Amino acid sequence: MAPVLVARPVLLALCVAACGGGLGGAAPDGGQGLDSGLDSGPRAGGEGGAQTDAGAGLDAGDVDFDGSERERCAPEDRERDIWVWGSSAATDLDEREDLLAFGRAHELRAYYVEAESLIEEDPDALAALIDAASAECREIELLFGRAGWALDERHEEALDLARRAAGFASALQGERPAGLHFDVEPYTLDEWDADPERTANEYLDLLEGLAEVAGEAGLRLAVDMPFWFDGREVERDGSTRPLSELVQDRVDRVVLMDYRDSADGDDGIIANAAAEIDYAGDTGHEVVIGVETICGLEPETITFCEEGAAALDDALATTRAAFNGRPAFLGFAVHHWGSYRDLAP
Repeated sequence: MAPVLVARPVLLALCVAACGGGLGGAAPDGGQGLDSGLDSGPRAGGEGGAQTDAGAGLDAGDVDFDGSERERCAPEDRERDIWVWGSSAATDLDEREDLLAFGRAHELRAYYVEAESLIEEDPDALAALIDAASAECREIELLFGRAGWALDERHEEALDLARRAAGFASALQGERPAGLHFDVEPYTLDEWDADPERTANEYLDLLEGLAEVAGEAGLRLAVDMPFWFDGREVERDGSTRPLSELVQDRVDRVVLMDYRDSADGDDGIIANAAAEIDYAGDTGHEVVIGVETICGLEPETITFCEEGAAALDDALATTRAAFNGRPAFLGFAVHHWGSYRDLAP
């Protein structure tokens, strides 16, 4: 399907009020993610654990997409992103406003919006959501998830989707998404159980292809990665290294699925993120620490469902203090919109 040229007004007046005049967006042992499409649905997995328009129009040439506008627009105290699975946050105007209102109330920085069906079926709705979020100084990353894409025989499926997403972004005559975001969890596949070394290398091949597509389009590539990849050694290019490092080398940013309900301790959020943040700091990469809020997961220690919003806030504050001043540490992401919204106080 050819890219759709989407022309629409940017919410300039709102952004002037919200951003001080700037345009743009702000920017498993427990493995938890949602695969879109045929493999969709919440699951627990991983090693050792459970998974309208207002304002004047603006031509794309008037916006500097190198990140400087977004940095100027975004308040420094914004540090949380959220995953938004499903398309209704874009297609349903009431839900879109609920999402944006939630973002304002919780000072969110970015939304990872599942985009596969939107690009194909309703690109105008996705474009409108990007404009609305950007007007409030918040980023949109185009989110795609399917475990099977890790395998060689399905790489072209993922790469074709990435190319179509990049084409969508390039055709926009207003705000653009900040990046492509892939949630591909190879460890949930039977092939991982049978041959984890080969499956990991096929996954790394996919990341190299995705990085090329994203880079050519001027978009960052972010991927979700479980914290325990730093304990999985993989042979690649004649040497054996932690899989976490091999993943980080191939992408701009990892969102670390650090699904624990306590900041401290040997198996707490801080300890489980330390190696990835250290490596990212040495190599110029970026890490966002992800936490879970879905209910009904086992073990209960991977989610803040039972503890509630106050405990989540406390744990993130403790984690922030531990990594304060580390340039590789870019704050937090909460999985996901629906369960975070419903989290008990």
